[in-house]
Amino acid sequence: MAPFGCRRDESGAAVLVDDPSHLCYDSRWWRLFGPALVLSILYGLVLPAAVAHTLVRARRRLDPLAFVLRYGFLVGRFRDSFFASEVAVMAVKGLLVLVTTVFASPNSKVGTGLIVVAAAFALVARNMPYRSTLHNHLALVSLASIVTALVAGILDASVLRHVLAALAVVVLAIAIVCGNALDIWRIHRARQGADAQFKVSSTVEAAADDVEVLDAESVNSATAARFSRASDIRLQVFDSTDSRHGSQTPRHLSSADDRRSSLVFCSVDAVSLPAPEVALPPENASSTA
Repeated sequence: MAPFGCRRDESGAAVLVDDPSHLCYDSRWWRLFGPALVLSILYGLVLPAAVAHTLVRARRRLDPLAFVLRYGFLVGRFRDSFFASEVAVMAVKGLLVLVTTVFASPNSKVGTGLIVVAAAFALVARNMPYRSTLHNHLALVSLASIVTALVAGILDASVLRHVLAALAVVVLAIAIVCGNALDIWRIHRARQGADAQFKVSSTVEAAADDVEVLDAESVNSATAARFSRASDIRLQVFDSTDSRHGSQTPRHLSSADDRRSSLVFCSVDAVSLPAPEVALPPENASSTA
């Protein structure tokens, strides 16, 4: 949008703000006007509108998991009710570019930009659209720093203006650097936790595959209480999710998924157990007599 930024110089001629050596409204400027207008419309209006339309339509057609998997790069940072917040971010950036291009006066640019950034700060503070509390706080600190810098730009006091501007720049830089560092640390910690969970799950699954499972009927029967040889070692698997876990109620695991969701408790006996004592009824009254 640079070709649209024109101002009057001391002689009264219209020149480009970014390059005062080039005049506005001459043949060269009009050759740039068409492509600049088309690209500005595409970037400032068509692209945000297309993203918003795509997200809203996909949100209605896809289930939540498929929607996040497909458009996670756009919606993953935001809460479900604010899935289109990326469009709002694009709109704020587009308005700031428009403000700095359309207005020629520095005070007009600063004042209008201050209104845009202050509105963005108010929306973030009210809605807290990010999933992570860290990201919400970083957004608020960054927007507050920009507001402070813009306010400093319209102050008349030279010393106060420079102090506020310098303070805002330092705080913004610290927020950006520390925010990125904390994000990297959080991602690294999450990956470590996922790796550790995978190792534990694999270990439990491997152990469950080697377990001889005894169901409740065989364990509770009198015949299953006796081992045939002193070297027999049998393992029992108890479901950790069972409400009767305190009594270690055995459960028959029929699939790998069941094994993964259960905690293995091993009961090992390396000695022969005596046969249970069973009271036998008398053969008949006559024989006893």
